[in-house]
Amino acid sequence: DGKRDGGIALLIRDSITAAERQFEGDLPTEVIWVEVRNRKGAVTLLGVFYRPPNSSRDVEEQIGKQILERCRSHRVVVMGDFNFPNIEWKLFRSNSLDGVVFVQCVQEAFLTQYVDCPTRGEAILDLVLGN
Repeated sequence: DGKRDGGIALLIRDSITAAERQFEGDLPTEVIWVEVRNRKGAVTLLGVFYRPPNSSRDVEEQIGKQILERCRSHRVVVMGDFNFPNIEWKLFRSNSLDGVVFVQCVQEAFLTQYVDCPTRGEAILDLVLGN
């Protein structure tokens, strides 16, 4: 199934109000969703992903679907190792079929991609996106 290494973790201070969220209809992917509240009660949904290299198009579509659904009703920060070496983030395009659906999702959700330097070799594989 293309899996190699991977895994996800999210560490949160005890002083921060946070709760893991499960969403009906999500297919199994390596992701954790956590709802975090600031002192004024504003909620931000954090999503941490690991997408194995050479994952199927179905995995890419499922990740995109989850992100789009969360962005419709929440302030969202998404981060993780997405393993899309062919995406040129300055131009918001993929140089191969791998990543096209993900780029469309990021654009549809009006997300900003904050990582601007390579995280592995010449590629930006580890991302932090927010709306």
